[in-house]
Amino acid sequence: MSALALLVAVLLPAQFESGRAFAVPVSAVVHDRLVLWIDSDGSGFLTQAAVRRLRLATRAKMYGPHGTFARLPAFERSAWIPKPRAFAGDLRVIAPDAGDPIFAGLDGQLGASWLQDRIWLFDYPAGQLQLLSSLPQHPDSTVIRLLFEHDDRGRKIDGREYPALNLVVDGRSLRAAFDTAATVALRPAVAASLHDGWADVRATSFVTHALAARWHAAHPGWRFVHEASVAQGVDLINVPEVDAGPVRFRNVWFSTRPGDDVFEGEAVSVKLGPSAFGKERVILDYIDEQAIIMPAAS
Repeated sequence: MSALALLVAVLLPAQFESGRAFAVPVSAVVHDRLVLWIDSDGSGFLTQAAVRRLRLATRAKMYGPHGTFARLPAFERSAWIPKPRAFAGDLRVIAPDAGDPIFAGLDGQLGASWLQDRIWLFDYPAGQLQLLSSLPQHPDSTVIRLLFEHDDRGRKIDGREYPALNLVVDGRSLRAAFDTAATVALRPAVAASLHDGWADVRATSFVTHALAARWHAAHPGWRFVHEASVAQGVDLINVPEVDAGPVRFRNVWFSTRPGDDVFEGEAVSVKLGPSAFGKERVILDYIDEQAIIMPAAS
């Protein structure tokens, strides 16, 4: 076929900012817009401030050791998003650090419990998010196999469907998380020096300090920005080529994190984020466990 096949798709209220994707539904009760970060490598939450503003009921549940939970409100039909499919639609209520610019303006986050069992099109160039009922067909599409943890019966684990993929960087194979929400806050001068048009708070990809140091030592010509210029515990390194199966991403910026905090309890040392794929049309297919890079819309 020479063009996209017809498919049923729902265009969801969304905004894309410097590679970061947000769902922005409108509450039918208080007629207030929510800003919900979309995180393929995390769980869902609502902020305490949003729960109070939207007058949502809360409940205590034992998902994990403890916690307070709430559910998304009803939404206006013209600015609607689906509800999470896991944990009965419950999202944990948290109070993020008010001084952290990464969380500024957020009402919550939609993670694995919302994304699972569905097919999504993240159209970064158009700034659109679509919920698909079937896959488009195009001869120039490229498929990346996604990897999920499965239980003893071979089923993906409900509410914990965090996609991973295999990468090759500098001739070495790596298992990486697929992270739509990977974000870094840069000093304005550093952001301006990258000449990419993105804001100070922007999408990134993550790497551990140890692996970033190994890359820097082996390739001193790769652009590297030390934490003294960025923020304490945050270095930047630009990797010229990152191969994900048949797809090659070029000039991918990776960031470290203070204390490698985003890697706690995980086996991976890399999280591939929108600094790699944030200028592409990306389908995340949780049903058939694949990511599809689509050609630019005509």
